[in-house]
Amino acid sequence: QAYFQFRLSPDERYAAVEVLTGAQFNVVPANVTGKTTFQQRNIYLLDFATRVMSRLTFGGEFDNDSVWSPDSRRILYVDHAGPPPLPSRLMELTIGEHAPKLVREEKGIWMNLHDWSPDGRSLLFGHDGGTFFTLPLEGEQEPATLFDLGAKVHLEEAHFSPDGRWVAYNSNESGQYQVYVASFPGMAGKKQVSTGGGCIPFWRKDGRELFYMTLQAKVMSVAVKTGPAFDASAPKPLFQAPVQGPADVPCILDHYAVTGDGQKFLMFEWDAQTSVTEPIHVILHWDAELRR
Repeated sequence: QAYFQFRLSPDERYAAVEVLTGAQFNVVPANVTGKTTFQQRNIYLLDFATRVMSRLTFGGEFDNDSVWSPDSRRILYVDHAGPPPLPSRLMELTIGEHAPKLVREEKGIWMNLHDWSPDGRSLLFGHDGGTFFTLPLEGEQEPATLFDLGAKVHLEEAHFSPDGRWVAYNSNESGQYQVYVASFPGMAGKKQVSTGGGCIPFWRKDGRELFYMTLQAKVMSVAVKTGPAFDASAPKPLFQAPVQGPADVPCILDHYAVTGDGQKFLMFEWDAQTSVTEPIHVILHWDAELRR
């Protein structure tokens, strides 16, 4: 089997893993030159206690972009019947139950699901291009535009801070992918936190550290302060990761994760065919390696 991206559950007991399971089809995003080939995927649940992988979705389409509820009991993901104009279906699956339920259908777009807010009330998602949307999970559930930089910009990998006041994301608006932080929901006070290129930011659980990966797959650490205002220190390198995403879709895949205390990193190791030769690597005590 070949694995793609994954998400660590908030309680760190599980990971939702995308497994390549079938035929390929092509997608041509409006803001990307050339076409990207996608292979049919389904979502599996990896239990770290038992090391058992259990299949969660059984459709014949393209299931991806899993996000966990704050209580680690539910997963939301996007079920693509194929490339646009076929619809993107936002699905909800409760762990321990077999049948997912439809939450929302977006027609004619490729929906990218990014994160579930810490209070459980909102989703953060995008389309291909430079737009972020929020979707309330209560009331009328109509999406609202948060941020729109136009079709030539690619916004991706957005993650809420633990207090829900800030969003870290990567954008190529400068001509190179960099990591930015902006307030939620206003997306004001934008601050660039990476230098020399960066993507896939993750917050430490206490909100005092932000991790990201450089374009050369080096993991970086940024000391940050959150609250009514945001401040960030200069990035510091932690280690060179044994991972590099496929060249045709840089910085738009969750191919690593970090535990809430910032002490363990889980990573995929890609082979030349953009599949994975080993499922997941856990790097322990990386700080000791820095002191050698």
